[in-house]
Amino acid sequence: MSKSPMKFMVRSWNKELKKPEWQMGSRKHRKDCARSWAAVSAAAAGSWHEVIDCQDAADEAVAEEVSNWDA
Repeated sequence: MSKSPMKFMVRSWNKELKKPEWQMGSRKHRKDCARSWAAVSAAAAGSWHEVIDCQDAADEAVAEEVSNWDA
C-alpha cells in the first residue's frame, strides 16, 4: 500500500520545521503545525497540477513554497 500525498507532505513539513530557524521547541506544536500546513500545501499542489507521489516530490514542493515566502 502506498502513502498518500498528505502523508508525504506532513513528513516534509515536519522535517522543515525541525530546522533551528523555525524555533519550534515543542514536538507537539511542530507536529500540529506540520499537519495543518501540509493540508494547505497538498491542496495547493493539486491546484498547480503538481503530483506528490514520493517523498522527494513532497520535499521539493515544501522547499519551493518556503523559498517563495522570502520573495
